[in-house]
Amino acid sequence: MTVNDFVYTPSLGRSFRQCRRRFKFQYIDRLEPFNVQWALRFGTAWHKAMSQRFKDSVLVTPHEWETIATTTAANFQIEAESNLALIPAMHRNNEAFEEKLDEHLKLLRNMLDHYDRTWRFSGDIVSKYDIISVEATIETQLVSLPGVRIGGRLDGLLKDRESGDLYIYEHKTVGGSSSALDNWLFRTSIDPQHVHYAVLVEQKYGKPVAGVIFDLARKKVPTNAEPLKKGGVSARKDIDTTLAVYSADIVASGGDPDDPRYANVCGILAAKGNTFFKRETVSIEQWQYEDWLKDTEQVVRDIHRATEEQAFYRQSAACEIVGCPYRDVCFHDSPEARSNYRVRESGQPDLLPDASEE
Repeated sequence: MTVNDFVYTPSLGRSFRQCRRRFKFQYIDRLEPFNVQWALRFGTAWHKAMSQRFKDSVLVTPHEWETIATTTAANFQIEAESNLALIPAMHRNNEAFEEKLDEHLKLLRNMLDHYDRTWRFSGDIVSKYDIISVEATIETQLVSLPGVRIGGRLDGLLKDRESGDLYIYEHKTVGGSSSALDNWLFRTSIDPQHVHYAVLVEQKYGKPVAGVIFDLARKKVPTNAEPLKKGGVSARKDIDTTLAVYSADIVASGGDPDDPRYANVCGILAAKGNTFFKRETVSIEQWQYEDWLKDTEQVVRDIHRATEEQAFYRQSAACEIVGCPYRDVCFHDSPEARSNYRVRESGQPDLLPDASEE
């Protein structure tokens, strides 16, 4: 097997850079852990729901969205339970699984419901952009290295109706505090994954990408204000919510959002803005294309050399930092250790229909 047998993707390159042995288990041995990878499954479920928001570039109706949300949650449960059934009985922890499933199902459904109530229409992407593709796989040749293919799955590709500019459309779920979305943008902004996608789009459509539109969703829903026995709600300033949700809670409790006792809380929430959903457009600079090409060419050569020499050594520091799912087989490669994994029949995991770069 040579580097030409792979399609170079952001996930493949990231796996090799993090740990060459992990790369071997994932892409050459085609091992997949039986255990349920909750963060990955959650991100994939969110992507699936987001990809169904439109029909022929028109936003779906509330009734259609309810069906999408219900189906997404049901499929999440079915797929997780199917995954559990594949795990050898000696390695199963049914109680822990049920707790995790319940936790993630509630979060997923609550996020989808909150998205529908507070963001789906105000954040309507189709009012300005035509949808060129959704969840599309693109593959092409890397011109500078003959025989090497590059590819990836894009969440979406949009075209600005006025300017005709193309934009990559990315969905991300982000965990953390009320500053999580801003922190994610500050740390990540445009990374090599998005430059990679831009190269794919330019080679397929013959037109450069103007930038990336990020739709970020925080993995939490707003906290409802605590109702008071005397009427109204608590005026705690540290409540983690939005102004719209807080105002609705006041009205539901029989209070008035213009009541002076809520002025401080409402002012703080107004200044924070929506800390649960955020849209940001970021451009791609020429130097980022140049850095991406240089880095990609080097990683491809390193994979080729490692494959020839079978030099797939372990990057021990990554074991703890990355949380590698191949620890069992990496440290104690035996038939018993390999019983925790199944062998994928074919295809790259990052190019399959359920793939997510989350």
